[in-house]
Amino acid sequence: MMKLLFYTISFIPKPLFSYFVDIYLFFKIFKLSKSYKITKVNLEIAFPEAKMKEIELMSKLSIRESIISGYETIYTWGNKDFDSNNDIFKIENNFLLNSLSKQDLGLIAVTFHNRSVDMLLKWINSQFKTFSLYKKIKINCLVILLRKIERRRALKLMKLQ
Repeated sequence: MMKLLFYTISFIPKPLFSYFVDIYLFFKIFKLSKSYKITKVNLEIAFPEAKMKEIELMSKLSIRESIISGYETIYTWGNKDFDSNNDIFKIENNFLLNSLSKQDLGLIAVTFHNRSVDMLLKWINSQFKTFSLYKKIKINCLVILLRKIERRRALKLMKLQ
């Protein structure tokens, strides 16, 4: 059910979605959100020398990117690897990843959960066999969706063997 919802939402073109986000930001509705207030405080701590207008602009841009990356995550989860990899990703230099994979040496990739890491992980997982460490998901409907996806992948692997 969730995958169908994500797939349906992904019909909205990203430029149109970004336009709606910009309207939301133009009317300054975002300033009422808890995430804006937390972002603003975090930026004030990280950039104590910054002026308030700079902090507000950085906060606004951060909120914008967070909303858009949320859409990209929904797009990624709602579409097949082929679709999302072709439409979103532009991997220009994966020499290290490819060369270590061919030598069967392995590679440990560490990243902050910053913006669209879900898309990065999905791309890597579609290219190579991987193990991922992550925190337990707290939203129950997403847990159910991910278990279904894992079961389907396991069944496909069993059929291939």
